[in-house]
Amino acid sequence: MKALAAFQKDCPAIHKDSMAQSSKFTYKYTSLPMIIEVINPVLQKHGLVFAQPLTDNGIKTILFHIESGESLESETNIPRVELMQMNAFQALGSGITYFRRYSLCSLLGIVSDDDTDAAGEQKVIKDATTDQVNRINDLLRTSTLDEKGRKDVEDSIFQLSHERANKCIGYLLDNQIAAKDGGGMKLKDINDELDLKMQNDRQ
Repeated sequence: MKALAAFQKDCPAIHKDSMAQSSKFTYKYTSLPMIIEVINPVLQKHGLVFAQPLTDNGIKTILFHIESGESLESETNIPRVELMQMNAFQALGSGITYFRRYSLCSLLGIVSDDDTDAAGEQKVIKDATTDQVNRINDLLRTSTLDEKGRKDVEDSIFQLSHERANKCIGYLLDNQIAAKDGGGMKLKDINDELDLKMQNDRQ
């Protein structure tokens, strides 16, 4: 794509305009708004536009050449992570910004500066495995949960992380033991125990 080559030749240096701090380091980096502010006039000059729609698991970056109809695209998965002092939605937003910035720079062949959206303390969240899902389903069939309780677990089972699935299996096993002793845990009890355990693990 000749227009892309022309863009790369004309695109000026993009300077660091932002600063952030992790638990150990301070970072300077180029923010997404700064990148867009610098590249948009040059893209327009050469008849180029870009779009970055979200997909089921990540983000797609598409570069269009208006005159020829040519396009160039890339797609990147956004891993689920936990960022300290951020809730799930804030962590997702940070991840989207991070991958928008780097996907755009990568597709255009331009160099940006150090990043910080992913510089904080992180823990990658692994999804529950097939074996874990099957184990939970087996335990549900012999649990003391009522029909609605079992359905609630089944509906959410594929949203569980690997860690949370292990804890769910543990509490369902406890449920079996309690049932033999004439007791038993309700769905709310299991969820409350899981939430409490997860909170304690983060402290």
